[in-house]
Amino acid sequence: MIFLKKACDILIKKLYGKFDGKLFTYASVPGSYIALSYLLLIKKKDQIILLPANAIGDCLYVFSFLESLNNYSNRTNSQLMVYVSERYREIVKTYAFPSEKIVFLKHLGFKHLLLLMLSTSSLAPKSITFAAQRRIFAASPISYGRYIPESIVGARNKLSYALNIPVEPISYHRLPKVKVSAIDEFETKKRKICVINPYSSSMVFSEKLYQKICDKLKKNGFFVYSNVCGSQKEIEGTNPLRCSIEELYSIACDVPLVISVRSGILDYLIPSGVNMFVIYETWKDSFNMINPKIFAKHYSLKEWHSKGKVYEAYLDNECENDKILNEFDVYLKTLNLSS
Repeated sequence: MIFLKKACDILIKKLYGKFDGKLFTYASVPGSYIALSYLLLIKKKDQIILLPANAIGDCLYVFSFLESLNNYSNRTNSQLMVYVSERYREIVKTYAFPSEKIVFLKHLGFKHLLLLMLSTSSLAPKSITFAAQRRIFAASPISYGRYIPESIVGARNKLSYALNIPVEPISYHRLPKVKVSAIDEFETKKRKICVINPYSSSMVFSEKLYQKICDKLKKNGFFVYSNVCGSQKEIEGTNPLRCSIEELYSIACDVPLVISVRSGILDYLIPSGVNMFVIYETWKDSFNMINPKIFAKHYSLKEWHSKGKVYEAYLDNECENDKILNEFDVYLKTLNLSS
């Protein structure tokens, strides 16, 4: 039995590959029904189940409804169960939410991957719809397909419709600040530090644009760092910033500006109140290249009601670099940051 479980684990991981891989997406069609059958077997009549996500942004969108969902489950004597990756344990622990209602799964382990097939199966909307009717809810609003009317715009608005609860209040994580050790003399330099976050697993990346933004910041007297991990290279002219996401959040709490491609890491940084200049480029899913304005329509950071000043720019091609740079100049002046 143990051998069979390990074999299945290895097989699904092979299918999974990168999260945007087509093979996993195709395998998710039958896999979503297997996952649904499993959940229907173990689900109690009074339970509400929230399925897991892989990406941090999708997780945070779901977590943003925890207060409302918890209140709803208390009013209706329902039991709310949230499945989530072990990777996000420290973040989840900061929400005002009963720990006994959270099921942590080994990240990309067998059960996590199996439930992901249902939670993110864009090619099997019928299984998603059937699950939602039985109070088993997917993490990603994109997965619902026609179950959510096209007239409803925005990821939180879509989830609000699917979950049948108000879009407000918004639940934010409450991670405590930690000591910053990744940047030398951080406490003395922090008000003159800007962080560039150029990489995203699902969005095109225009390196030359970020280099020009870096040049502008340095001319204004800022120290510029590139948030990188693994084999990623820092933007030319910047310092590499390699740190945990907990430390990155603490850095964002004290620096004046983050410049970033639209990424789930920005949803994570929202509670810091940092100012953000966000660049939407072409988004890549398993089968399509999605125009940045269309993607921004559904995943605008404005839904989070950030305390910082958030500006969202849209880049279709490199010919628009100058347009983005002009927008950045105007935005930088509105912040009134002293050099």
